[in-house]
Amino acid sequence: MNALPGKTENVKRNHHRIVRLMLTHYALRFTPPIHGH
Repeated sequence: MNALPGKTENVKRNHHRIVRLMLTHYALRFTPPIHGH
């Protein structure tokens, strides 16, 4: 199952980064610009 642990780790990291990018994107889009980012 874990023949390529390095590859799976890379995929997990990429997925996490993409999810974070999407979350921050939607947060910036839907929250009023009061936080002063």
